[in-house]
Amino acid sequence: MPVTTVTSPDGTKYKVNHPETATDEEILAYARQEFGKPAIEDEQNASAREQFMYAFDKEGNLTTYAGDILESKFPLGAISFDFSEGFQYLSPTERYGEEFMEATPEQRREIIMQRREEQLGIDYGEDFREDAEGMAATLGQVAKAVADPAAALIPVGRGYKAIAATSGGLGATYEVLEDVAENKPIDVKEAALTGAVSAVGVPVTIAGARTVANIVQDKVANKAFNNAQKVINEKAAQGYVVKDMPKVLEEAGVDMVKLASAQSKLGKKLTVPAFADAAEIAANQAITRDSAVTRTISKGLDKYLGTLSTRVRNISEPVFGRLRKFEYNIHVNTQNKLNAAKPFIEMLGKTDPKFKQRIARTLFNGNFDAAEGLMRVSNPELLPQFSAVKGLLESTANELVESGHSLTKLDNYFPRKVNDLEGLLESLGTKKKSSVEKALQKYAQTKGFSSVAEVPPEERAEVVDLVMRGYKQTTDGGKPRFLKPRTIEQVSPEHMKYYATPEESIQSYLRGAVNDIERRKFFGRSVNEDMAGRFNTDSSIGRFIADELDAGNIPSEKQDELRDLLQARFVGGETATGGVLGGVRDLGYMGTIANPISALTQLGDLGITSALKGLGPTFRSMFGAKEAKLIDIGLDDVISKELSEARVSSRALNSLLKASGFKRVDRLTKETFINASLKRARALARTEKGQQELRKNWGNVFGDEFESLVDDLNSKVMSDNVKFYLFNELSGVQPITLSEMPEAYLTSPNGRVFYMLKSFTLKLYDVVRNNIVKEYKQGNKMKAVKNAALLAGYFTAANTGVGVTKDLLLGRDVRPEDLPSRSLWALLGGFGINQYVSERYLSRGDMKGALFNTFAPATPVIDAAFKLGTELPKEDPNIETTLKAVPLVGPIVYNWFGGGAEKFNERLD
Repeated sequence: MPVTTVTSPDGTKYKVNHPETATDEEILAYARQEFGKPAIEDEQNASAREQFMYAFDKEGNLTTYAGDILESKFPLGAISFDFSEGFQYLSPTERYGEEFMEATPEQRREIIMQRREEQLGIDYGEDFREDAEGMAATLGQVAKAVADPAAALIPVGRGYKAIAATSGGLGATYEVLEDVAENKPIDVKEAALTGAVSAVGVPVTIAGARTVANIVQDKVANKAFNNAQKVINEKAAQGYVVKDMPKVLEEAGVDMVKLASAQSKLGKKLTVPAFADAAEIAANQAITRDSAVTRTISKGLDKYLGTLSTRVRNISEPVFGRLRKFEYNIHVNTQNKLNAAKPFIEMLGKTDPKFKQRIARTLFNGNFDAAEGLMRVSNPELLPQFSAVKGLLESTANELVESGHSLTKLDNYFPRKVNDLEGLLESLGTKKKSSVEKALQKYAQTKGFSSVAEVPPEERAEVVDLVMRGYKQTTDGGKPRFLKPRTIEQVSPEHMKYYATPEESIQSYLRGAVNDIERRKFFGRSVNEDMAGRFNTDSSIGRFIADELDAGNIPSEKQDELRDLLQARFVGGETATGGVLGGVRDLGYMGTIANPISALTQLGDLGITSALKGLGPTFRSMFGAKEAKLIDIGLDDVISKELSEARVSSRALNSLLKASGFKRVDRLTKETFINASLKRARALARTEKGQQELRKNWGNVFGDEFESLVDDLNSKVMSDNVKFYLFNELSGVQPITLSEMPEAYLTSPNGRVFYMLKSFTLKLYDVVRNNIVKEYKQGNKMKAVKNAALLAGYFTAANTGVGVTKDLLLGRDVRPEDLPSRSLWALLGGFGINQYVSERYLSRGDMKGALFNTFAPATPVIDAAFKLGTELPKEDPNIETTLKAVPLVGPIVYNWFGGGAEKFNERLD
């Protein structure tokens, strides 16, 4: 009988006797019997660690492929090490068999691959089944690539062009070596494709790693710095002097070494207020000015899962009412101003491009006469629309001044927005560039930044634009002012490419103006300005907290938590997600919700409406005339605040959401809710008992306006108070504003990608918290139980019905006997516990896998793109599953034409 030499997992070599006709699998089975290694009883029980290690051992990289080629041409054997035996040398014959030395290089490579597969079978057992598509296996493959010594050739410390060139070359080399090592013809096309993917993918990955590393380092540094600043502010308010501070910091437990390191990294110095009042204001100064806005904030899950507005309400109902009014005014007033500008924006967009460019430049330069002359020639219908816009800009400027903005009004002002700041600066002459740099340095100094680099890009762009308009630095009567007008300078034709279009500029200006006006209204007499004469959010929050404490509106022990929450909303919440991560998030939504099937999912929200407002009002509101519309409360085009950032990818996503019907269904469910709320409120307002319920829920929010609200409800008048009431009701069940998002979402703009597809789930937690948990804690146990039963019943029924409808539309089998279990998962799914995660991970005790699957951002479009890149070069590519990620039609096409429905039905059987 033939004899095959194999090596056991502990390094012992065995000679295995087997029939000549034995297959490789049978030889491995004989070897396992001799080694006595137990088989894995259930192939599904292979842990994530085993899948990771198997993929790591199986995957080749540049080093292994190059080694195989060298071994096939110049057999050297191998050196192994064992703690009991020490170093051992295995000759090529001992390692691969006697036939190895007599074989050709091509045959040797076949033997090498065969022995490697045999060893994998011995190490992991014949019952082990590889999950090549699983996350653990993918990570194992990536780890093997990263562990490749050749990866050290990638110039990580250099620019991305160098990284792209090197990684592209290594990627192409990898494909060539793999083909040679596996005795396959060299596939030039696949090598080029791999090289291209590597050239793009590796720099992006390194950029992402650098971003994450910087964020983590900044968080650590800011935490150390802010803790120290907080100690200083508190002690200064108590009368300590500067020379006491080092000792005070040490006594407070501040690590001085970490503090020094943090100050060095951030380029910031601790500040000591000169007197107690300043110290109170400065209690708010320790705040980062980057994308990871945070400081020592509240503990527990509330930071990550709790809705910010609910937490504010639990501290102070008056502050909650002001916050909701702020959000309402932001939406309504922004919508009104944009609607007023819309005819001009749309008509200008239809103007002949060559005239439009000339009109834009004359507008930017404040030459309205020339602009109107061009309009008469190119599009006379623009003239009345432009006249309306001039009035809009004038009234907006007046509102800014009335709200306390230190604005120097300019004749013939038309907003312009710098789109390419670096390009504009590079294009300036030496004299102009010098004046711009001086202005930026002065601005950074007056704002308290240690360098120009710390100034947010949008503020830098504004300063540059003001200098380009002809503003200079000045001081009037001892009051510091940053810039004051002088002779207006012109935007040259060659500079126009660095500016946004007039349409984009005016929209950006109106949004920013409304935001500034409403922030000042929110803070009222607590508003504080910095040395540059601009609204200072940090110190205004400090004053606001002090004023609310004096008024008895907040408990003293809650002032730090409220300060953190206001900082999260007004500082961190105003920071947009970074371009790359924001684009990843938008692509994620394109592949998950931008299709008609996902649009239907929203109908499940009608279950919440029925539970909270009653089945009758819900049906009448859904199928009857809508007395209240989203446009009435400033939400004409809002799905979720999570989806409302201004990026090219965001605009594309919104177009897809509209085309898929997602927005239409969203409007239906939202307008059904606010109309059912209106019917319910009017019914309550008719009775004394009902008015008491309204007063309990909204009396402190509306304050002196509450009686007017009740009167308007009884009179069926759609007043501003009634609209504000409906805005409040909808905010309670939908994440329509930043205040309805968690604190961590707001303070970590680049971490928002992890909240993908979870904002509605978190808001459902909030609904349960306010309508069940809160009622129960307040002693209203019967009401809490009733609310729980109604919410569970209606929510389950609505989502089960929607699920069945979706399956029918996708060609999937619907079995009556499955309805009980489907109902359970319909309920649990709303709270983020889905059947897939439960059966795939939780049932096996794989908590890490469950958490990873739950919180990892969904990126089907990106996943599909990578899969296509690897599958298309193959003779028989497996690309059916990539169909699911196609926006608009993906789920339908995959299930009807890609075998998706058949696979689903097979799993049912």
